[in-house]
Amino acid sequence: MNLVAMKLKLHPALATLFFCSSLLHSCEENNSFPVEVDWIKANAHRPLSVDPSEVDFSDLQFLKSIIGDKRVIMLGEATHGDGTTFLAKCRLIKFLHTEMDFDIIAFESGIYECHKSWLDMKAGKNGIQSAKESVSKVWSYTPEVYPLFDYIDNSKPSLELIGIDHQFLGTNKLDFNEDLELFLQMRNSNFVNSADWIDKKQILNDLIDSGLNPNSIGSDKLLEAKEIIESLIAEVATFDQSPNTELMNDAQFWILLLKNFQVNTQFLQMVSEGNVQGYWLRDRQMADNLSWILDRYPNRKIIVWGANTHISRYIQDAKYYINSDNSYVSSAAGYIPMGEHIFEKYGNVMYSIGFTAYNGDYFDFQSFTKLTLSPQSNSIESYMNQSGEEYLFVDYKGILPNWLSQPFFSGVFAYGKVQNDWANSFDGLFYTRTMTASNYGK
Repeated sequence: MNLVAMKLKLHPALATLFFCSSLLHSCEENNSFPVEVDWIKANAHRPLSVDPSEVDFSDLQFLKSIIGDKRVIMLGEATHGDGTTFLAKCRLIKFLHTEMDFDIIAFESGIYECHKSWLDMKAGKNGIQSAKESVSKVWSYTPEVYPLFDYIDNSKPSLELIGIDHQFLGTNKLDFNEDLELFLQMRNSNFVNSADWIDKKQILNDLIDSGLNPNSIGSDKLLEAKEIIESLIAEVATFDQSPNTELMNDAQFWILLLKNFQVNTQFLQMVSEGNVQGYWLRDRQMADNLSWILDRYPNRKIIVWGANTHISRYIQDAKYYINSDNSYVSSAAGYIPMGEHIFEKYGNVMYSIGFTAYNGDYFDFQSFTKLTLSPQSNSIESYMNQSGEEYLFVDYKGILPNWLSQPFFSGVFAYGKVQNDWANSFDGLFYTRTMTASNYGK
């Protein structure tokens, strides 16, 4: 997710899906559900802390048997303002890295910028500052995530930073064309040696600088920019495709980056026109990027950091409860999340963990204020709350009772009241009783 999406006006249910908005429903907790609560008490695991500085991981050892030899762990979040979730994810990442040999952290952020920041970190630049130049601001400008960037900066063996988004989200996007030119010169490119290369390079710079509105550079220039990118992809495809240990010198990587440039332009045009299928396109490209990383590094293990929506699967039948008119809306028809694309291609090599909470506050990126999460009755969060535990983890891949083997209510999508077969959409659920809002910008 990014701040682009927050400027669009969509149906409230869609806004919740893609913007992590503040569709809340006030439902008092006035019932008891002994069957559900008894099952949770008997079967849920109990993490003891979400403090990233707590390195006694005895409370997380259960994850070793649950995750096994899986190569991809996806860590979600219900909104991009959940401070407690961020802390929990930082601690989980430390555990996965130190005790289960996961060695790549892939953010829902620009693929080019994140690699650029990784090179800066390896060269000695501060981890937090490097992240601010690449990782989406909802995380890189939030103190609850700083412990992770410090950890990446100092980790031995290394935990490599990678991005999976096609969007240009960081300030070091301004280096894209310079790095492209260096790569082309190294390969003795006919394109970069042409008399009009400077003009073409300027057109690409203008497209990057156009930010959220590629149409602002004019239709003729936009068409020419698209043709330039197509021609560059065609030429780079003629280069030696042998993998290079440094991706900035790798032809396959530059083909991927140029294709991301194409998709990003198409994406921005679609969303500026109110076409929500632009977000469908985004998930497809994030899946393609993650797939490229998985295939390029078959012996490495990857942690993905993103929104619950993106790491989920099979949500087309999800039904949103709209409090204002007491109705349900199916708003995800046609939407295939990144997690579903990856699951369909790689199967059980992945394990996705949704994150949720019962009550508390979160930072809202539409109003730029803290909002209060209203408890949802008849939801899995309400059952978990009645267990009396502050943190819980439910493994959906185990033997489940009937009530978890069919559609049930959960707030995993922006804390809306949503009914879905959630045990088929995620592999596990990390629960916090009381959420604390992130301190974005502080």
